[in-house]
Amino acid sequence: MSLQSLHSTLTDHPWAYALPVGGVCAWYVFVTSWQSSPGSLPLGPVLLASFVGGFLFEHGSGDASGVGFRTGIVGALPLVWHSHRVFPYIAGLDQPAWFGVVQAMLILFVTVVIVVFAGAFGMLGAFVGSWVATKTSRRGPAVTGE
Repeated sequence: MSLQSLHSTLTDHPWAYALPVGGVCAWYVFVTSWQSSPGSLPLGPVLLASFVGGFLFEHGSGDASGVGFRTGIVGALPLVWHSHRVFPYIAGLDQPAWFGVVQAMLILFVTVVIVVFAGAFGMLGAFVGSWVATKTSRRGPAVTGE
């Protein structure tokens, strides 16, 4: 597989970039957040991967912001893994059942909001990568040495 065919495959199918690269980011985010304090979600790798995706997709025919959003969402999936631990804790509390349901719904809502925020963070990285790609593009007129 040549580099040009790999580039066309990635730009023709946005999930072809977002899933593997977002998966690597998700693995890194999972390992670093597991080893650090609870509640931390490092999104630096998501921003970097989305930047590269925006750069690649600006040169191709794809949608850079969509790829950044997809990469951000896939990269933030460890948050869902970390949030599942709180549900047994809520069920074990001595409180009315309706209050436990409200707490669980709030946790689900906050989890979805943070995952969407990570997608927006990835979209920001893709916008910057797209902007850099347009500024470094060589599509302009040829420079002559006269």
